[in-house]
Amino acid sequence: MIKLLLDILVFVINTIYRGRPYPRFYVLETVERVPYFSYLSISHLYGTLGFCRRADGLKVDFAESWNELHHLLMMESLEGSQLSGDRILARTTVLLYYWIIVALYIVSPGSAYHFMELVESHAYNSYQKFLTEYETELKLEPTPANLPRKQTLVTLDLRTGTTW
Repeated sequence: MIKLLLDILVFVINTIYRGRPYPRFYVLETVERVPYFSYLSISHLYGTLGFCRRADGLKVDFAESWNELHHLLMMESLEGSQLSGDRILARTTVLLYYWIIVALYIVSPGSAYHFMELVESHAYNSYQKFLTEYETELKLEPTPANLPRKQTLVTLDLRTGTTW
């Protein structure tokens, strides 16, 4: 079932975004953030109900979500979200995907993590293929002025919960 869900997601994104790499990556990055939100939601629910309290897991899930946010900001700066249709599709997809991951995580956390791992692997392979295919052209392009830099954004210290 997990492989089928991934195949559907990949087919839809590849079909709609053929020849449009930055909007495709924008949708992928939007989708990639969802599992971490799902894990955080369920972890908070379990903690509230007294089932378990996994502070370290919450920190890791938040840090991974924070990392994906930076990827999303980069795709937005490269105009991956320029068309409203791309934003609508990404947000609609994540609504469905969020609840699928929540249900999967409640039933089988290992399966939910495996599904996320497959999505991440697909995204990584997509980026690698794109970089290999367009390496020469990309090296000639100037860096977009509005590209967010991680060091200029707030840095979160997950050990103490402070920012600087």
